[in-house]
Amino acid sequence: MSPALPCALPVACCEGVGVSLRSLLEGLRRDGELKIITREVNPRLEATALMRKYGGRPVLFERVSGAEYRVLAGLAGSRRSLATALGVEETELVEKLAVAMKNPATPPLIEHPPCQQVAEPEVDLRKLPILTQTPEDAGAYITAGILIIRDPGFGRNAAFHRLLKIGRRELVARLVEGRGTHTAWKTA
Repeated sequence: MSPALPCALPVACCEGVGVSLRSLLEGLRRDGELKIITREVNPRLEATALMRKYGGRPVLFERVSGAEYRVLAGLAGSRRSLATALGVEETELVEKLAVAMKNPATPPLIEHPPCQQVAEPEVDLRKLPILTQTPEDAGAYITAGILIIRDPGFGRNAAFHRLLKIGRRELVARLVEGRGTHTAWKTA
């Protein structure tokens, strides 16, 4: 049996509505929206081919070659699953996201977050099932990694980045000039 699926911090949108990753997955499973692949898959190209096959539906890979952990992909691959994750109706999604973007808030700190129930004693990115998306990629990427950064002008900020694994403990992020993480990096 694979270890517990690491759990993200509760996702919050707008009026403080939140849902844990575990309860979100259970709801998607119950509604038939979550595709679960139980056979072993190769993290180089095969997993992403299966993701494309299921057209934006969330996919949970139970067994990934060479890894102890499972992979959850496509959670925000459709408006329906993103709305479910944020606890809003699909018809309200764009409006709620626009309101959230106009009113940024500091992400909450949670003293004992569920995502820390599975913690490695030492960082070793080789243990993670990071996928190679296309034959042209430079290597294995975390395609929607969320970086928590300290912005000198704003405080704590969460930002999505595509992260290339380049070593046992190193990732490279492309910072888009003029955007949040880049401006924080330039002023740090």
